[in-house]
Amino acid sequence: MQQETPDDIVESLDGYCDGGYHPVHLHDIFNNRYKVVAKLGNGANSTVWCALDIQNTQRPRHFALKVCVSATCSARPPWHEIDMHNRVSNGPWYPGKAHVSQLLEFFWHNGPNGRHLCLVFPLLVVDCVALMRAGLLRRAERLKVVSRHVVMGLSYLFRVGMVHGDLHPGNIMVEIPEVEASPVSFEEPRLLERGSPCEAYRPRYLVPAQRILCDLDGLAWSRVSFKIVDLGCAFLHLRSTLGSEHAQMRERWTLASVIVELASSKFMTGSEIMEIATGKTMAMSGSSKERMRDIDDEMMRCLSNHLRYNVLLREFDMAHLSHLTYFLLRLMCWDLHSLPPMDSLLGLRFLRP
Repeated sequence: MQQETPDDIVESLDGYCDGGYHPVHLHDIFNNRYKVVAKLGNGANSTVWCALDIQNTQRPRHFALKVCVSATCSARPPWHEIDMHNRVSNGPWYPGKAHVSQLLEFFWHNGPNGRHLCLVFPLLVVDCVALMRAGLLRRAERLKVVSRHVVMGLSYLFRVGMVHGDLHPGNIMVEIPEVEASPVSFEEPRLLERGSPCEAYRPRYLVPAQRILCDLDGLAWSRVSFKIVDLGCAFLHLRSTLGSEHAQMRERWTLASVIVELASSKFMTGSEIMEIATGKTMAMSGSSKERMRDIDDEMMRCLSNHLRYNVLLREFDMAHLSHLTYFLLRLMCWDLHSLPPMDSLLGLRFLRP
């Protein structure tokens, strides 16, 4: 066992209780098929693991296995995420469908803390947080690829009546063909002493997320595909208490915030972006009926200067910075009653291939 460090992020041990997390250990086998080989991450309602398909001995493949908290503890019914994924998979073909992660199968697993829904996905082991930390998204051409793919993915979700509801860099992952087609290797696991070897409802140890061993600097950016993951907080925008248009607009403002964070590793809310551009406080509140103003040269200048000198996008040339600024404003500056389709943004210069 190893001592915990400040960089070790794990779920709370208190979450292992009746109705909470299922205690998972490396080398556990689920559904007589999936052998746990590494920890990918954790959230408030699940832990996520890399699992090897031991039934396919001819062509071994790895998958992402999401083990949800027991149904008795989850704020949403256990079938909610399955319903959202079924809506995605059963929707009509559209290019953006390729940029939303697809559910492959699900099953139930009984444990000491209850009955747990387990979801199986294709293995996408590098998220945008890792790319940000490696400084790989500070170049305009790379940020354009991420932005285009996420806009396409959100556009597809809107088309099938959904809003993601929890968009952030950790829920945007990259599919790397070279990694998917070859054996997967991870850094050595750190087994922390915070476990409980004497209590069956708690794991013997906790494991921080393990990084995949791959050359991020050598990514072939023309071949990577970014995908939106985790539909656990997704909802149907037609059922939103604030209205369909408002729900979609909130998602647009969130996307603008995410793109600025990807480029700079600095977080700005959508309201802050609009306040800088317009000089006025503008919040996406349910009661707000203020119409968005048309984009003008002053808004472009104010936001562009802030991005360049305060958000440190100095590696962008002036043309790319101008295109990014206009894209952010076009993303956000719309009257709720005349909201255009999300995919209409794909013709903007910043998003063109």
